[in-house]
Amino acid sequence: MALLRIGLLYWLLVRVILLIGRLRSTLGGEPVSVSGTSCLCAVHRSRGSIYAIELGIEMEPLFCFAIRRENAFDRFAKWLHVAQEWQTGESEFDARFYLLSDDPTLLRVLSSDSKLRSLVNQLFSHSAIRTLRCNAGKLWVEHTGAGTGWRVSNQEAASAIAEPLVPRLCEIRDHLCTTSAQAWTSDRDPGVRRERVLFAVTMALSVAGVLGFSLGVYWTTGDPPRLLALDRTEALALQVCVVVVIALVAVSFRLLRDTARLHLVLAEIVLSAAPGTWFAARGALITYDIQADTEPGRTYEVHIDRAYTTETSRSRHNYLVVKDWPDSRIDPTLEVGLSLYQRVASGDCLRLSLHRGKVGAPWTAALDPDRRCADRVEEMPLWAYGVLDPPKPGDTAKPQRTPGPWFDPAMTHDEQLKPLHIQGSTQSYTLFELNDGQHVPDWFPQTHGPVPHVIEHGPESLGAQTRACGYCHRVLGGGRPENAPVFGLPVAYFLRQLDDFRNGRRRSSDTRKPNVPTMIGLAKAISDEEARAAAEYWSEQSGGPHVKVIETENAPPAKLDGNLYVATTEERTEPLVGRILEVPEDHAKSGRVDDPRSGFIAYVPVGSIERGRKIAGAGPSSSEATAADATACVTCHGATLHGMGDAPPLAGRSPSYIVRQLYDFKTGTRGGTMSALMRPVVEHLTTSQMTDVAAYLAAQQ
Repeated sequence: MALLRIGLLYWLLVRVILLIGRLRSTLGGEPVSVSGTSCLCAVHRSRGSIYAIELGIEMEPLFCFAIRRENAFDRFAKWLHVAQEWQTGESEFDARFYLLSDDPTLLRVLSSDSKLRSLVNQLFSHSAIRTLRCNAGKLWVEHTGAGTGWRVSNQEAASAIAEPLVPRLCEIRDHLCTTSAQAWTSDRDPGVRRERVLFAVTMALSVAGVLGFSLGVYWTTGDPPRLLALDRTEALALQVCVVVVIALVAVSFRLLRDTARLHLVLAEIVLSAAPGTWFAARGALITYDIQADTEPGRTYEVHIDRAYTTETSRSRHNYLVVKDWPDSRIDPTLEVGLSLYQRVASGDCLRLSLHRGKVGAPWTAALDPDRRCADRVEEMPLWAYGVLDPPKPGDTAKPQRTPGPWFDPAMTHDEQLKPLHIQGSTQSYTLFELNDGQHVPDWFPQTHGPVPHVIEHGPESLGAQTRACGYCHRVLGGGRPENAPVFGLPVAYFLRQLDDFRNGRRRSSDTRKPNVPTMIGLAKAISDEEARAAAEYWSEQSGGPHVKVIETENAPPAKLDGNLYVATTEERTEPLVGRILEVPEDHAKSGRVDDPRSGFIAYVPVGSIERGRKIAGAGPSSSEATAADATACVTCHGATLHGMGDAPPLAGRSPSYIVRQLYDFKTGTRGGTMSALMRPVVEHLTTSQMTDVAAYLAAQQ
């Protein structure tokens, strides 16, 4: 992207220089004397070398036109009916030249005066002649400057090409002055004035683009750089550019339709106005993003994974690699100034106050490299565990409520004993029954086979203290974000997980997570027959509606209900930085009445699905994936991530659950027979990369 920006800037500067050269020659040239004849000379140079020379002589202001050799672009424009050129009737002349004029007086003269056409032909007999134009009482001829040398003065350059151009130019002038044409007025060819206005707008946008690029450089470089991610501002700038270009094209068609000039204006819009508008909008948006953002930033600490320098014969660039930025849109490789680079090393920390930006592009006011964190422990993804604070040493889980029927003290008994219904179901349950952890509501029993007793009521060996497996995991096995989705799991994998829970090999990194001790107790109590019945039943279920994944910069505000996040409003006002928010689509349906048709929504960071795709190995190798690419997800879990052999399916699973398991594998709290295969995969994954992987997996159906 950086190379593209530099290329566009270089092209824009070239266009600005050409436009300035055109304006300069329009306003006049340098007086010179050629063989005793006074004329004007405009010499155009690039790095000292002459690329064009214009010679002009005074004449009466009778005409305003340009005649040039017809090129492929002119012919293509005429073929598209974008350009409408007058034809003199002389086929050779019309095929050779393109007449930039819609002045009926000139067109009449050219059509009827063969002598004038002959003089023009003689002038263009020299292959270096480009254009003959008449403007503001002067008649100009443009020469390529070939053969004049690049160390000569303007006077010497003009003298080198003057013979025989000036005499022929004088002949054409004298012949034009003998015509019956009246003094030139713009009413004879309104397209001239309109073209100049449009070219002026184009030039203004080009100059604004150069200024916009300078603003972008100011905010994105320095020590430290202020803006940390350009994707948002550049996307908005592209939208502005498209709107402006479409507007200019529409105006051009309105003003210059059926003229000889329209295609030239359109070309200038595409070549000059478009990149100029993009750079100008980009610079303005970057400035607005930073200057108008008055909200306080959030303080973060990031780990510098690598610091390195690249050098060329003309420049030196210093880079810091941070793989775990708090905002995943920030490029892992950040170019910084020398003074900051000299104060840091690989393994250090950077403290930064990260701001959202007024248009959503993250920026920082300062990067503080004073704190060291070579032995820093990876930050726990608290959002995936449904908690606000990390566990402390010695923290343990509080026992879950004793299963069995109970009355909620916050409601009257009558309210809890009132039969409830959901659309499409013939069943009815009261809240008292729905709160019974030993009986599982089954709203649509006709949609599946017989439900095993252990799923509906729990292990028989626990007696009155039993707890139904389906109370948390639901009849169809979809579960909720705070527990596990068990639908579609291979029977052997399901039984192996129960064995790992039973023997203490599967725990949680959050020692306060209440359903883990519950699960361990159930795994110890369940019989082999009950376990196999549950495994075989759930292996054939769909789980209900899969999680709906939405990439967004902001998510709805949410509160915790136990370990489950619940949205408090539908409006997305909270920045979604480095996390996933998974909430019920309708908490009243999925929570209160346990409607199996009501699913969950996962709000994930913008770009996380594509980054997760690369890390998961379903696409090209990613620079972010590092060693995780050695054993990509698809290697064991199948090309479509729907499982393979005993490896469980991952597609469409709760992203909160996936991140918890990846983190538990990394910390070693999830062990078991197959953990040896997973640990090398997650060893190099940061929590930010785990988030990306989970977003991608959840988005697959």
